[in-house]
Amino acid sequence: MSSTQPFGQSFGQATSSSSSSSSITHTLSIPESDEIGITLNPYQGGQATPREVQDLRNPNKRIPVAKTGKILKKMKSITNALIGADSDNGKFPGAHVVSLTRKGLNDTLAKRNYYVCEKTDGVRYLLLCAMGECFLIDRKDRYTWIKLFLPRKKMPSDKGEWPPLSGDLITKTTVLNNTLLDGELVVDTVPNPDGTGGTVQRLVFYVFDVMAVQQNLSQKPSECSVVSLPLPDRLRLLHSHVLGPRHSFRMSSIWRDQFNNELRQTNGTFEVKPKNMYRAEDTKYVLETVLPNLPHEQDGLIYTPVNKRYTIGTDHALIKWKPPYLNSVDFFLNMQSGEQSINYYLTVGERQVDRGSYEQVPVCWVTLTDNEKIKLEIRGRVVVEAVWKKDRLTPYWNGSLKKPGDLVPGGWEIIRTRKDKKGSNDIRVFKKIEESIKDNVLEQDLIDVFSDVKTMTKKQKRKR
Repeated sequence: MSSTQPFGQSFGQATSSSSSSSSITHTLSIPESDEIGITLNPYQGGQATPREVQDLRNPNKRIPVAKTGKILKKMKSITNALIGADSDNGKFPGAHVVSLTRKGLNDTLAKRNYYVCEKTDGVRYLLLCAMGECFLIDRKDRYTWIKLFLPRKKMPSDKGEWPPLSGDLITKTTVLNNTLLDGELVVDTVPNPDGTGGTVQRLVFYVFDVMAVQQNLSQKPSECSVVSLPLPDRLRLLHSHVLGPRHSFRMSSIWRDQFNNELRQTNGTFEVKPKNMYRAEDTKYVLETVLPNLPHEQDGLIYTPVNKRYTIGTDHALIKWKPPYLNSVDFFLNMQSGEQSINYYLTVGERQVDRGSYEQVPVCWVTLTDNEKIKLEIRGRVVVEAVWKKDRLTPYWNGSLKKPGDLVPGGWEIIRTRKDKKGSNDIRVFKKIEESIKDNVLEQDLIDVFSDVKTMTKKQKRKR
């Protein structure tokens, strides 16, 4: 949030600026879920727990905790049915990327068909549309009920005009159902649309993939999954069945009011946009032209395979590249009482085959200044994101927690706490990112590889 005023007071308001309209500033962070809608199961005691909540559609009504629990159970069941998972699956149902190594650059990216897009520095959510309502699902398995209006596409059974000529009554069949989208929530800073100068902030959900979409009214959740389709087909469904209808209804004067006050506490608009995809061969253009002109923060690139299905869980063909100085790991930050002070160390998850358990294992010491503790709001054990700094003085790690070693150059620097995550990275991810950092794949390496790919593609076309 802004350090000068609460999110709800500044969101959507113009700020004066002496710079040109093409300049980009970043003054706000992502709002908390309860500022966007109503979180049905906030994170308490180490897990997402149902609670009594206000009815989003009727603010004067309360929904008791027992009913909230039933709603959550139903929504989770629908979510799992949409992706073909077991009904009691409790894991975050989205795909997870792997870090780019030099081997992956030469053996995978250079030899397969990929799309590339910017890696948005926002908050990852799945957007679920079910039973006439919309929910944001985060990595902690929290479901936030939101007032987002996502009308569906006209179906063969619909008679008359579409959008309908009457906007007085919205039924559960007017809006999208049995639909699951993968995306990133971010605040865009854009030029003031009224032409008076300055900038305004817009909360945007950028969709980068589609896991399920309702294509006719008779479909059951299990029949709406599109994870087996190649990426271009999934993205076409995003435009034809999600973004297209929303735009048509928004252009209708009868339905325009439905798009007001979609955010619970800020009375602002909630934008839904596609994340722009480019051919991997155009990486140079994305790096030099697209990234510098984005209206929000980014921290690298994502490469998505074109002719592959959507994979739940870790997808080794779904690759992220970050500049070496931004390559980060999510750890658990832990404290240990030392002889004269508190010692801090970082852990990652590892499956213990002999014990049949999944446990946190220590991998290194970490240093924290008093100012960093205050800035990062370090209070007890927490998930943190850290980047490698070759010059940061850190106690030598000898493989155990017995006693920190002497200070040596090279260590992890914590850059933020991750309230949106409930766990650290797995040790395999940690080692992969360590390999990526050592490989030091730079922008020019990407440009060179895909320049060769583009040249080879042109030669093949000439031969035909």
